[in-house]
Amino acid sequence: MSKPGRTISNKCPHCGESLWIRSSEQVDPLLKRLYGQCTNLHCGFTAQGFLTWDAELSPSAMPNPEIHLPKSLAKQGKGGACV
Repeated sequence: MSKPGRTISNKCPHCGESLWIRSSEQVDPLLKRLYGQCTNLHCGFTAQGFLTWDAELSPSAMPNPEIHLPKSLAKQGKGGACV
């Protein structure tokens, strides 16, 4: 897991070199579209992916009434890994 304020490390699925997030757009409060580019010029891979918030680990002290996330399975005591 990366530290706050740091870049998330990604690897190109083809050549294994670093894959940089070149741009992104917020689709809604829980979903962001990412555009990535391999740093290996000989590879040239580019892709689109998504970052999504799936489950709540700890409730907000300032909850948005429009956001409804399920509690994480790990926090409910039903197993599942918290990553």
